[in-house]
Amino acid sequence: MNKYIKVKNIVIAILCLTVILMAAGFVVLSIKLDNMVNEKNNFEVIFKSAKQASSLKGGEKDPFSSVKVTSSGAEIEMEFVLYEPHDDVTYDLIVQNNGTVNASIIDLLVSPDFSDKNIAKTYNPISVNVTNIAGKILAPGEEATVKVNVFYTPTEDALLLGPHSIKGKIGIIAKTATK
Repeated sequence: MNKYIKVKNIVIAILCLTVILMAAGFVVLSIKLDNMVNEKNNFEVIFKSAKQASSLKGGEKDPFSSVKVTSSGAEIEMEFVLYEPHDDVTYDLIVQNNGTVNASIIDLLVSPDFSDKNIAKTYNPISVNVTNIAGKILAPGEEATVKVNVFYTPTEDALLLGPHSIKGKIGIIAKTATK
């Protein structure tokens, strides 16, 4: 009988120890799940910098250009003054994903929309080209380059038209993505 009491006490001790270990495991699992839920998976696609890549003058006066990243990094503000035919200014805009998950570039918002033929006519003989990075997926910390080129196209009456000034903005639309 004494032998059965010892076995019974060992079984009870093992069951108690099992319950205690299960409770401890549940606490650890709960903490890990809470950390996973509270961890912020976000993306933040911004313009990191704007750098002039080239500037060519078509005449005697250098073209004027000012391209700045806004304080939030959400937009680029740009202004160009081209004086004579063949004036040409190119900027490299660096876009970066500062988030913790992959981001997909949906579109660049260029204002005014120089790809619209009616708007382009109002700026004639100036042409503005912006490389499109729509569809590009940026991993956290990854960068992409957008090129902006402004060119004074030579026409018969270009010299009569004189200098041209263009002001605009570029924004970016992105969403979370899987690679």
